Amino acid sequence: EALGDDAIQASIYGVRNARYIMAHLGEGTIFENEDFDYLDHMYRELVKQYNRYMGHVVSYLGGVYIYKLVGGEKEHYYTPLTEEKQREALEFLFRELEEQPDWIINDEVERVMASKKMELMKSQAALLDKIMSPAIFQRLFLYHTEYTCQEYLDDLHNHVWKKTKENDSLNEYERHLQASYVRNLLSMTGGKTSKADAR
Repeated sequence: EALGDDAIQASIYGVRNARYIMAHLGEGTIFENEDFDYLDHMYRELVKQYNRYMGHVVSYLGGVYIYKLVGGEKEHYYTPLTEEKQREALEFLFRELEEQPDWIINDEVERVMASKKMELMKSQAALLDKIMSPAIFQRLFLYHTEYTCQEYLDDLHNHVWKKTKENDSLNEYERHLQASYVRNLLSMTGGKTSKADAR
């Protein structure tokens, strides 16, 4: 699922396949006079696979290559990914967050089962949690001089508030993501959060 040496490009191919499967999901999972348990199972498995693609790309944020060195080699044990590659990863992840409702919310699934909208909101918040995890900031601080913690925070801010800055209207998913972003910032700075914030 992550072939080659570029997790972003591999995930782009994976997402294309996931979108195609989702668009045709009912064709092989809905049968006459049977319930929709199999459809529900395959829907959830497809979303899990998609989230694995996102996880591969998240690993690029604050990412380092680890080289097992032997005597005489001049490389560094930890070699950070380039600023360009990390920004490409961030761009990919926020583009996916924006486009997820267009295809993960499947009309056929919504028609025959309970709505998946809240599940998607929780999944998006979980992905943002990973993007803003302390481990990423720790790696940026320890191993990265080309791309700093402050620059990463600035990029996060610009992605999350892009449409607001442009005076574009937000959908329910984008509003929820902004609320999750603020909740994460409060948590990072020792501020109080509540369950109401997460909703």
